[in-house]
Amino acid sequence: MKMYQITIWKKEGRYFGEIPELNLLASDDDPTALVKCLEEAEVKLSESYQQAGRQLAASQLSHKENRHAFKAPLAFFAVKTSIVAIAASIVIVIAIDTLSDHVRNGFFDGALGPFHLITKIGTRLESMSPQVKEKNLKDLERVVQELKPYMERMRPLVISDSCKK
Repeated sequence: MKMYQITIWKKEGRYFGEIPELNLLASDDDPTALVKCLEEAEVKLSESYQQAGRQLAASQLSHKENRHAFKAPLAFFAVKTSIVAIAASIVIVIAIDTLSDHVRNGFFDGALGPFHLITKIGTRLESMSPQVKEKNLKDLERVVQELKPYMERMRPLVISDSCKK
């Protein structure tokens, strides 16, 4: 006797089972009793076919063919989803590269980015004579002294309570 696959599921507190290849369906409160019921139905069906002089054959549309019918659209969906994900990744990489290039070199033609400005200031500071450096330092000290009263008044507003402790 051929062994058939039994599918069992639970719905609203009751167990249902089927042998799709033989179009047998049963239900019971106990899953063990359900399996026994389906096996008995299979034996009775087989005996009926033997009495009629026929051989029990699976239905034309088997359960495995149904499963393959669902796999094809699923595979097609997976391929489409992968293509869309790859295309989106490419667009994101190009956008990030373009944005980082604009941040480094400026957003508009002829505009200078912050890195260019830092390099320019560094080069200019290195090329200053010691007398000019000394004069600039004195000017900065004078500006700092002028701003000091303002900073003292602003410090309590800027520094949080956790930093004071």
